[in-house]
Amino acid sequence: MIPATLEMPTSPSAGTGSSRRPDRAASALAILVVDDDPIEVRILRKHLSEAGYGVLIAGDGEQALEVVASEAPRLTVTDLMMPRMDGIALCKALRGSPAGRQMQVIMLTGCEEEESLVAALEAGADDYVIKPVRPRELLARVRAAHRTILLQDQLRRDKEELRRYAAELAFANRKLQEAALTDHLTGLPNRRCGMERLAQEWASSVRTGQLLACLFMDIDHFKQVNDRYGHDVGDQVIHETGGVLKAAARECDVVCRIGGEEFITICRETDLEGAARLAERARQELEKHSFGVAGFDDQVTISAGVAVRDSSMCRPGDLLNAADTAVYAAKRAGRNCVKLAPMGIRSLPSDG
Repeated sequence: MIPATLEMPTSPSAGTGSSRRPDRAASALAILVVDDDPIEVRILRKHLSEAGYGVLIAGDGEQALEVVASEAPRLTVTDLMMPRMDGIALCKALRGSPAGRQMQVIMLTGCEEEESLVAALEAGADDYVIKPVRPRELLARVRAAHRTILLQDQLRRDKEELRRYAAELAFANRKLQEAALTDHLTGLPNRRCGMERLAQEWASSVRTGQLLACLFMDIDHFKQVNDRYGHDVGDQVIHETGGVLKAAARECDVVCRIGGEEFITICRETDLEGAARLAERARQELEKHSFGVAGFDDQVTISAGVAVRDSSMCRPGDLLNAADTAVYAAKRAGRNCVKLAPMGIRSLPSDG
């Protein structure tokens, strides 16, 4: 039996009578030669090595499978007739293994009968060469197989590139979507996102009959902050205010900045009393908050309006308008307080 070996191509030396130069592209490819005939192996090894290919040798199909498992060659040139495991059985075994499915297989056969050739191709061979092997034909078929391997590699790279591009595009789209729905100053959902979420919660409330409340909050005398300290400080005040309102809300609540110094909180499954407590907690937390803005030491307060969806409301905007109306009532009442809507506007006790 011929032992499994690997021989790399060598440059033609003086006295060989050969002027063929190894193909640099071919040197990256190792070819597995499977044959139990030492003379045939020597001939194949000579031609393939001189063409620039590395050569792996196996004496039969079983030994070839061991070489494939350890070396993972991309091209196999195998004899059809061999002991223990012939070329047909080897080809079938290769096509049944992960390592052999993408392999190019060229079958060598001394039999020109159609039945044998068809059997070789149906077993999974990609091409065949009739013995005795003619070097030019063999190398032409090997180069064709090599081109197929290069195309497979390029296709694999292209697919990987497309997957990477698709992943990057999906990530960029997510970022764009987040940016489109996020207030850049506070990091909270913006007006667009808030209105979409309010519409979603409204539809759910109508469908299930569950309660839905909305808090509308407006920073008191915010124009004076901008006039006295400048818009940069005003922006920082809005940023910190958004953080305080978010921290005062429950995890299930949606706090949004809908423009300027105005915020809303959408509260699902919350009645008027529960929503009023949430609004009062937010008011108290902001009233006692110490802002980390250089040169700013004023107190910041909010006027808040609270509304709950009822049968008189026809659309999400009605709920928002009811809460907004309550905010105006809070401002008329002196600001820094919470007012309720729609069933008679009244003040919420300061202890919540």
